[in-house]
Amino acid sequence: MYLVTKRDVRHDLARSTHGQDFIARAALGLASVWVGAVNEETARGARSMSGCTGLNEALWIKEINTVNVLEQLSSQSGDRTAASNERVAKRALQRPQLLEEIAVGLAMRDRKLIGDCAEVMTLVAARQPELVAPYVATLLALLEHKDTRVRWEAMHSVAEVAALVPDKIAPLVSDLAKKIAQDKSVIVRDYAILALGEYGRTSRKAARKVWPHVQAALTAWDGKHAGVALEALSKLIAADAALKPEVQILARKQIEHPRVKVRTLAKRLLK
Repeated sequence: MYLVTKRDVRHDLARSTHGQDFIARAALGLASVWVGAVNEETARGARSMSGCTGLNEALWIKEINTVNVLEQLSSQSGDRTAASNERVAKRALQRPQLLEEIAVGLAMRDRKLIGDCAEVMTLVAARQPELVAPYVATLLALLEHKDTRVRWEAMHSVAEVAALVPDKIAPLVSDLAKKIAQDKSVIVRDYAILALGEYGRTSRKAARKVWPHVQAALTAWDGKHAGVALEALSKLIAADAALKPEVQILARKQIEHPRVKVRTLAKRLLK
């Protein structure tokens, strides 16, 4: 099978010269992306019709050993659980090139498909964040998506890779802080705090930059995020030991917190 993708095309190309439908179409900025798993004859016909002569031009063809990986995701295969996404993530860990196809899915209009793709990115990033780091810009673009699940999976992925891409996170620190203050999803807010912590541990400058935002997160939303905020603060100390006295002052105020996890983290910071 072949994966056919057409980029930066303004006119419609709904079928190949052999009449086979492409599987999906999605908007990507001002361009269009066409994706389909087709046989070699169809792929060559479509490529000929586009007038392309090489893999680096508008139409590129990539041989794959299985059907379109997007079709194997939970929402596309009728699986109401995360099992299908977990299987795809496991395959992607073995064959990282599959993440290129998952990244295409992140640009689709189907919110369930986008959520599945973001979940795969999260699952892979939790094991090998360096494989997902190249796609962080696409994930960051999803943080304003109207679908809550898409936002939280994207934010989770960003948190997993933030320490590897500090240059991408630095310009968005204030945006992440805004998410912590305003996003309606507890999960999104949690991972935004963790993302700041992961970025903050990359350097003293980064730690100082996120310090006021993580400090504010400690008491935001009636202390609902105190646990993850303390986690993030511990990462900042690792990057800038001079912050430890101030962090300990904050931690001391949390040793009577009603949640055991928060009390445990606070006591650990006081050592």
